[in-house]
Amino acid sequence: MTMKPVNHLDFHDIQGVVINAYGHLNHSRFVFLKIVDARAAKRWLAHLANQISSAERRRGEDEPSGAQTNVAFTLSGMEKLGLPAETLAAFSREFQMGMAAPERSRRLGDLGDNAPETWQFGGPSTTTIDLLVMLYGRDEAILEQVAKRAFDPSPASNGLEEVSSQTSIREDANEPFGFRDGISQPAIEGAADKVIPGQSILRAGEFLLGHVDEYGDLVPAPTVARELDPDRILALDSSQTSRCSFGHNGSFLVFRKLAQDVEGFRNFLDRATRDADGTSNPDRAKLLSAKMMGRWPSGAPLTLSPEKDDPELGKNKHRNNDFGFAATDLDGFACPVGSHIRRANPRDALAFPSQPSSSL
Repeated sequence: MTMKPVNHLDFHDIQGVVINAYGHLNHSRFVFLKIVDARAAKRWLAHLANQISSAERRRGEDEPSGAQTNVAFTLSGMEKLGLPAETLAAFSREFQMGMAAPERSRRLGDLGDNAPETWQFGGPSTTTIDLLVMLYGRDEAILEQVAKRAFDPSPASNGLEEVSSQTSIREDANEPFGFRDGISQPAIEGAADKVIPGQSILRAGEFLLGHVDEYGDLVPAPTVARELDPDRILALDSSQTSRCSFGHNGSFLVFRKLAQDVEGFRNFLDRATRDADGTSNPDRAKLLSAKMMGRWPSGAPLTLSPEKDDPELGKNKHRNNDFGFAATDLDGFACPVGSHIRRANPRDALAFPSQPSSSL
């Protein structure tokens, strides 16, 4: 199935991480930085600009293959770099507040042991984070090469203070609990030549500022006065031609560091599925875990393979997401209604006609 783009997307102006999660690059590093010298940091950004990976892969000629570099700013970071207050005020309320604000903590459930006061970084008792540099590499050597090039010779020499750094190595496509990850990702309208069976197509405005969203509305993008863009890099704002669209083709990024209690998960499965004599039953434990997720560890959905795992189905991207619930499993006998995949994406089950509760 070939999808014809409805909205033209300027891939040179969109960071690559918005379009591609870089699942083929198993080594990554996330560097959280504070700006301590804005003038030096601006010079560093000019150096970094040619290394940033766009969706069209606009890179420096000496950039190693099998590597990607992207960057994200917080509100405080843009403020330190001199973005006017009127532009900062045009960003969404959630972005302006940040995740550590008390109201946001209550809404997100960041309470008790998960409260921002306990966070390793990004909380009220930690150093302010102004920007995040995301580095990806095919192997460890390439990752180190990309990191060295990005901060040459060091963050401190570029007006930056490294607040925290998180290096990650992913051996395969499975998440820590052992299940294949990232299967049911939507396609962005205008950004994919082919749509995989079962994949949803969403308007670009659901991901990018300055584009039309699923409601048919044009998502607003913060603007700046034209005199702040002397080199005419930015496009004129469609609704205010006297101003330039600073946020056009930009996106919001959330970095959440979550803990997964793998040992606790496995111990629970073992206790809940033991035989009458108290011995462990690995097959029942595996089935229970699949019922909780809605898929087997291979990625095979219970809706298509309810009795046992099917690794060939799990790795077949043209089959492992091409299913619904309404026609064959509305009541959740194969794939429980409370499973992870049904809660995250009910698919066609929500469209099924139902009676109001007062008539039951």
